[in-house]
Amino acid sequence: FTTTSTSSSTTTSTSRSTTTSTSRSTTTSTSRSTTTSTSRSTTTSTSRSTTTSTSRFTTTSTSRFTTTSTSRFTTTSTSRSTTTSTNRSTTTSTSRSTTTSTSRSTTTSTSRSTTTSTSSSTTTSTSRSTTTSTSSYTTTSTNRSTTTSTNRCTTTSTSRSTTTSTSRSTT
Repeated sequence: FTTTSTSSSTTTSTSRSTTTSTSRSTTTSTSRSTTTSTSRSTTTSTSRSTTTSTSRFTTTSTSRFTTTSTSRFTTTSTSRSTTTSTNRSTTTSTSRSTTTSTSRSTTTSTSRSTTTSTSSSTTTSTSRSTTTSTSSYTTTSTNRSTTTSTNRCTTTSTSRSTTTSTSRSTT
């Protein structure tokens, strides 16, 4: 690897900033809230549940796995890189900023809220549930798997790269 880099940078910056800000804010808020809530709730619940469950599970599993894997990888890589870079940058920046801001804000908010809520709820629930479940499961599984894999990978890569870059920037 051979790398040659030459860079020249000249930066001149002049900035003037004048900021004048005047703000007046007047906020008047008047709120009245009256809330009246009356609720009556009567709940009667009667439930009867009878569950009878009988289950039988019989599982027989026989599995044989034979795996043979042979892999050969040969990689040959030759690379030559020569980079020559010359950069010259000259930047001259002059900025003048004058900001004058005058804001007046007057907010008057008057809100009246009257809420009257009356709710009566009567719930009567009677449920009877009878569940009878009988299940028998018999599973017989026999698996034989034989896998033979042979992989040969040969990669030969030769690359030569020569880059010459010259840039001049004036802003």
